[in-house]
Amino acid sequence: MSKYELKDAIDEHMPHIDEILQESKVAIFDRFMRAASIFVDVAITDSSFGSKEELLKSEAFLKGIIPLVNDWYWEKYGELAKNPKDIIYSGIVNPYGQPVLVKIPSTTSRVEVPNETAWLTFPDCLQESESLPDMIQTPLILDKLPTNEKEVLLSEFDEVVSMTRSINLNIMSASKLDAETTHMAQGIWSHFEKAITDILSFKNHQASIGCWELHLAIEKTLKVYLKQADGKKYFGHNLNTLGNKARDYIPEIDLSMIKSLPSDKDAIQLRYSELVHNVDEAVDYYKKALALVFFITSKLSRKYKFNNASFLIKMAPWAK
Repeated sequence: MSKYELKDAIDEHMPHIDEILQESKVAIFDRFMRAASIFVDVAITDSSFGSKEELLKSEAFLKGIIPLVNDWYWEKYGELAKNPKDIIYSGIVNPYGQPVLVKIPSTTSRVEVPNETAWLTFPDCLQESESLPDMIQTPLILDKLPTNEKEVLLSEFDEVVSMTRSINLNIMSASKLDAETTHMAQGIWSHFEKAITDILSFKNHQASIGCWELHLAIEKTLKVYLKQADGKKYFGHNLNTLGNKARDYIPEIDLSMIKSLPSDKDAIQLRYSELVHNVDEAVDYYKKALALVFFITSKLSRKYKFNNASFLIKMAPWAK
């Protein structure tokens, strides 16, 4: 199939694909990659790549389909196809034992041809070109830290970046979810963002509310996983009950970590700022929540995985 025949095929299918994404309330600027994957799924019945999974890893997808789908969105929506801002995730690291905000880009980019094309990558870990000083929001002179403390901090930073990026990629690519469960999944990370803001207020009552947000993030993650696993809708705030049920499908889940968190009744007290006595408690809750949600989302069924996938994108007019 020539480039022009491929463009014709994409142009033919895109109105229907875009309608599906619109009905799912996916923002216009966030549709092109999902649309390209749907195109492969519904429009390509056979190829020389052996499987659709192999096609998604190929240059034919990265350099052929993705740019043409991106062009379709720009031609139809113009400036509305432009992401109003790059997606940046929040995280917490603890130099000298004090929680500090880090800002984690969801993607990285590398120019291929100046003013023409660039590679867009969806990393699930810290990249060689990235460092703590790039992301930490409070200036820190690393060389002033004792060697052992510096090593611990950099290891913590690496883990926070990797788990944060992986959680969001796992959620983004989760498959076989109905609309209600999809919306629940898409809201999981927002609870982390709110929690981090509350924790970094350094006010105990606000940090307590942040822990309630973390409870909701874990709760929703378990409910999304269980809905995908057995098709049932679960209710209530009891993490132990949800965790025990999840163990039917994930025997290696760490129930001891879940049991170490506040009970459902205590979680309600968190909501009313009645439980956390110092910010360190909230930071500990954040670390456990991040690890649990990372682990559980890694078990979600995903038809396609975008971890560390790179796409060659034609630069839109606004990027030149």
